Amino acid sequence: MYNMYFPDTQAKLNIKEPAATHHQLH
Repeated sequence: MYNMYFPDTQAKLNIKEPAATHHQLH
């Protein structure tokens, strides 16, 4: 859901911490 509100931020988080982003996506 976070990627919907902050797609740019989500992309940065995915690069910095892919594990954390993956958990949020799920």
